[in-house]
Amino acid sequence: MGEGLQAAYRYAIEKYMKKTVLFLLDKYEYSGVTTLTKQYIELLQDQYNCIILGFINDIDDPDSFFPKAKVFIIKKEFKRGLIGKAINSIRYIIAINTIYQKHKIDIVHFSTTLSGISAFFHCATWKKKKIATFHGAHDLEEISIHGTGVIKNIKNVIRKKLQQFILKRSTVIVLSEYAYKLIRSHYSFYKKQNIFIIPPYIKMKNQIKKIKKSNEFIIVNFGRAEPRKGIHTLLEAIKNLRRRYTIKTYIATPISYWHMGIIKTYEALNLYTSVHILHKINDAQKQDLLRKAHLFVMPSKDLETFGISMLESLSTGTPVVGTPSGAILEILSKIDRRLIAKEISSVSLANTIAWYINLSFKEKKKIRNKCLSYVETYHAKKTIKKYFLQVYKYC
Repeated sequence: MGEGLQAAYRYAIEKYMKKTVLFLLDKYEYSGVTTLTKQYIELLQDQYNCIILGFINDIDDPDSFFPKAKVFIIKKEFKRGLIGKAINSIRYIIAINTIYQKHKIDIVHFSTTLSGISAFFHCATWKKKKIATFHGAHDLEEISIHGTGVIKNIKNVIRKKLQQFILKRSTVIVLSEYAYKLIRSHYSFYKKQNIFIIPPYIKMKNQIKKIKKSNEFIIVNFGRAEPRKGIHTLLEAIKNLRRRYTIKTYIATPISYWHMGIIKTYEALNLYTSVHILHKINDAQKQDLLRKAHLFVMPSKDLETFGISMLESLSTGTPVVGTPSGAILEILSKIDRRLIAKEISSVSLANTIAWYINLSFKEKKKIRNKCLSYVETYHAKKTIKKYFLQVYKYC
């Protein structure tokens, strides 16, 4: 047997002896769920074959976004409403069936409820090993956006039961201690049920930014612009700070997550010269903003199970100021508790930002070094990969 044929044979044996993981997304969109799924695939690529499925959305080229996985795309419009969701599920089941026919799937990894429930409608899914990443309680998030009411309460009970159904039949990964406590209390998990705390990893930039003197103090915020994310609070804090400092703020979020109440607040506070609203920025643009930024602000009011954008900022040496909410408190307390506002209010947040602005060059540099040290200690790829692979072997 020639060397070329031997190499091809070894490659085939290695490839087909690997177990195969199917990752399920609702949509290929720029979000924390998608970013984390991409990380998982990178961690698994040496030991597992990875397949991913989702509806096409605002990631124009999922094949390029997930270069380490075999990508399946449902090239149909993702529909809204009850009938629309039923149509989505039917299309999802058909796509999953195609994958099951073409590939031997050993593990199914859930991230969202719709795609997860759709997968469970296929009887073959029941026989697979199952892992689920808990990003947040869907019913509680809906309440924070739309409030309560008879119909809304019924819908939220259904959301909770469906998410609970998936979680209780899977080995569960959570991203923080806060998320661990939330899932146990909200879904009545018992100690015998398997929940593992595995935060995201982040690639270090290997150098601390130079702090340049500037007439403007630049603040950034990335993420969903939903009421629970506290953008109202941030806008009001900027209005307060603008009286004392020259502030420029960039808020970047997918437009589908903008809540009209936030737009009204933005217009009412007359912040058009101080706050710039961006949409659908890519990784290169995000890094460019972080290089320019003096501070990242995370003003969440509730239900913050981690905040990958915080980690992205910290990895560049850009400090984060945040509210005492969810995992924000857990993360920032390991760096410097003074970065955490005393309470969830625009006044308290403005005072914390002002405290940082008034620090000396030496003090700011010290905090920036602490940010990098925190990332190296708690979010190194090598460490996270070790624990992540243990979960896969365990399930």
